[in-house]
Amino acid sequence: MQLAGDVKIGDVVGFVPLLETSCMIPQGDPQWHVLLTLGSGATALAGLLSRGFRAYGPTITKRQIVRGRKVEVERDMFPGYVLADLRPGFHDFKRAKTAPGVRDFLRRDNNPCVLPTPLVDAMRERERSLYDRFRMKYGRHGQRADFEIGQRVDIVDGPFRSFWAKVQALDDKGRVQVLIDIFGRETPTWLDGGQVEAA
Repeated sequence: MQLAGDVKIGDVVGFVPLLETSCMIPQGDPQWHVLLTLGSGATALAGLLSRGFRAYGPTITKRQIVRGRKVEVERDMFPGYVLADLRPGFHDFKRAKTAPGVRDFLRRDNNPCVLPTPLVDAMRERERSLYDRFRMKYGRHGQRADFEIGQRVDIVDGPFRSFWAKVQALDDKGRVQVLIDIFGRETPTWLDGGQVEAA
């Protein structure tokens, strides 16, 4: 056996196994802790993300009139709260609590509140659904609803709900003109893209 002092450059010393690298992504189901924010949830979310935490702040998009113009505004779904995936034994909870924009953990009986993963997944799905509906309703200029002329669709919202119709025209605001069979007569009607689904 050679000692470290006897080894010279160019000597063959044998195979040295590499150290196993540990995975920095925690495995298993997330543990979504509820954090209280100071002011905007976006500041807390940015503070947590900048410190390497996985964080989520559900938002809702609305149209609002600002200085006489209609603009899209993104608002917190739950003002004053954000969620962070924190695992005991893996994450530093004090570091999350002191992130910019974070006030403290939401506590119950002096223990941090943890939301079940299926609930958070349902919130994300609801947020995505509301955003898709908003996008179909207001659409960006130059975008059309994702239907084809002549396609049969079901009306899922509004006064003609549960009727089926045929797509006659599309516009650049995400609206769809459909022909609805009412009392044996085809009646053309404009609907928001979110009010119809492919049959």
